[in-house]
Amino acid sequence: TIPLAKLGEGGGTTGVEGSREAVRFARENAAVGGVDSARFVCQPVEGAVLGKILERESPAVVVLDPPRGGGLDAVKSLAAAGPRRIIYVSCSPPTLARDVSFLLKHGYKPFSAGVVDMFPQTYHIEGVVGLDLVK
Repeated sequence: TIPLAKLGEGGGTTGVEGSREAVRFARENAAVGGVDSARFVCQPVEGAVLGKILERESPAVVVLDPPRGGGLDAVKSLAAAGPRRIIYVSCSPPTLARDVSFLLKHGYKPFSAGVVDMFPQTYHIEGVVGLDLVK
């Protein structure tokens, strides 16, 4: 959220996170970095809650980084809200494939995809897919 807020495009950046501790750290990091255009909300990123946030915020771009189980409920809310761009980051190739497949059926088209080996001493990878709304 903080690097996106530093880009300075749009009216601000909102980070939604289910962990109070992560939100506290994010607020501290934003303050240390002098980033005042980022705000952080401590709420579960699940279907109905995310739907309300998306309605209120109307984001043009959403970065989704769900836990290993994926974010199918979040993806359903995103498809309904229709942000023009979604960047989906996942540590689980099967759930990434499932969730991106849902988005493809709901008007999104990938413009980029890749794999990041953030932990080279392990078998864990991060998959990243960028999707644009083309309805």
